[in-house]
Amino acid sequence: MSDSLMNPVKAMYNFFDVVAAHPVIVERFNPLVPSFLIRYRGSRDSIWWSYGLGALKQLILDSSFRRIDLPSTFTIGKESEIPWKWQGAFEAFP
Repeated sequence: MSDSLMNPVKAMYNFFDVVAAHPVIVERFNPLVPSFLIRYRGSRDSIWWSYGLGALKQLILDSSFRRIDLPSTFTIGKESEIPWKWQGAFEAFP
């Protein structure tokens, strides 16, 4: 799923329709966004979503996965930078 999709909910439903086993979904979240909120920023030329961790988890559950685990959260980027690219690794079970 991308944070620049027009409809991330539909994207997750489409993803669910093509998985055969239980996938590991690694997706970006924003620790500054309250847990169960999603921030939307858009314009004529672009769309940007910023997910709280709880909202991202609920989005995956709502797309028909019956259970998900969150075994890991981590940051990516250069060691000298303030970590701002947070990722959650979710194990989803259809």
